[in-house]
Amino acid sequence: MSPVRIWLVGFGTVGRWVAGTLAAQSQRLAGRYGAEVAVVGIASARDGFTFRDDGFGAAELAAAASGARPASGLPGTRHWPATIDGLRATEADLLVEVSASADGGEPGVTHMREALRRRIPVVTSNKWPVARHGAELAALAGFPAGAVPRRVDGDVRHAGDQHTD
Repeated sequence: MSPVRIWLVGFGTVGRWVAGTLAAQSQRLAGRYGAEVAVVGIASARDGFTFRDDGFGAAELAAAASGARPASGLPGTRHWPATIDGLRATEADLLVEVSASADGGEPGVTHMREALRRRIPVVTSNKWPVARHGAELAALAGFPAGAVPRRVDGDVRHAGDQHTD
């Protein structure tokens, strides 16, 4: 099985936690769900967007997070000063968007729009883009007008859907 290729946008406290958790739980994810994950792109406001087709190892992510060695200096990487340019030039299966976005929702909403227009799912803890642009983002994700996405037993459904379970 091919790994789920992840862009991780926002490499501050939350992004580093996500990267560490994915690395620490990789065997559990593979055993329980049959899913391998590979963080193939990481981005921060300070360092821009760095991509490596075969993904970054846990030690490399830890070094990048600590500032010991920027990801852009690793062999086999491509780098863009602007995150949106890196997203547009590369491929992934999932966007994890946890960048710091101001009350207008930028830059997070631009990253989410780019992914959703390409039918790439988005996971975020980023409140402002959703608060300011939630209806637009839900429409880009393919939710019917007025539907409120919600999580039920690991499955995303629309409020008002009829389910027999």
